[in-house]
Amino acid sequence: MKRMFLLTIFAVVLCCTVGGQTSQPAQPVSPVSNDPFWQEDQGAENFPKMSEERITQFLEQIRKENPARANELGKLRKENPDEFRTQFRAEFIKQMRQRREHQGGPGTPPGSESRPGPGGPQGPMPSQRPSQPGQPQPAGPGGGRWRERMEKMHNDFIAWLEKNYPDQAESLKSLQEKKPEEYMPRAMELMHRYEPIMRAEKDNPKLAQAMKDDLELQKQRDALLRQIHSATGKEREKLIAELKDNVSRRFDVIMSKKQMQYDNLKKRLEDLKKEVKTREGELEKLKTTKDKAVTEHLNELVSQAEKVQWD
Repeated sequence: MKRMFLLTIFAVVLCCTVGGQTSQPAQPVSPVSNDPFWQEDQGAENFPKMSEERITQFLEQIRKENPARANELGKLRKENPDEFRTQFRAEFIKQMRQRREHQGGPGTPPGSESRPGPGGPQGPMPSQRPSQPGQPQPAGPGGGRWRERMEKMHNDFIAWLEKNYPDQAESLKSLQEKKPEEYMPRAMELMHRYEPIMRAEKDNPKLAQAMKDDLELQKQRDALLRQIHSATGKEREKLIAELKDNVSRRFDVIMSKKQMQYDNLKKRLEDLKKEVKTREGELEKLKTTKDKAVTEHLNELVSQAEKVQWD
């Protein structure tokens, strides 16, 4: 029961990512450059996002029950977008839990609760019922195939994390066992960080490796900054020299990423131009064949009607 509820939250939050650059997992924060070139964006622009309109709708739902909290989130939305995204996701998951407990308590089968307005269909999700032999599982939310897809999505990401970042996977597993209420927010944070790499591996392994290299260089940079903070004299000079080398290498990695992303975008543009030209030709052809197309389709309909037994 609990696992399926977590998967339900996983699916809903996955479809309700707050727009903008994703926040990073909790760790020592390093200085952030105002130059977009150095910003730590792994491709979050391709991740599913919740529209500004739906964010506003959800905030209005919160306002009905807790005006002070809604005002707080509204202020963060304007003044601190990164913190707003973090708190908004936490509030979203909190509302999901409260709705589940309100409607049926801890034993309520996942799928019987209603989804919050933004990010999902309105109204109650179909209840889980054992299927009869030979009876297909419903395909919609709460149905067997939907649960299978969500579980596969979750399991695929965990398997990828175990292979590529075993320490992160082990930490997440420990959190699920000891503090299950914190598991899904943390899992979503990790997915926001690593899912672009996981996706890139399928189409462009070289780009995925460059993204991994960038993350590793960021990790090394943060470690050097922590050491520089307390170092003095020659030790500080040595660390700054190492930091310079780190920044230089990261510049090269970022340039490599941007070049591959540009090449991909250029190819997509060329393919799109070809499709536009093809469709333009189809439209021009259709404009000159209306009478013929109407006559042929009319004859087809009449022929079919004559074969149908209407009584």
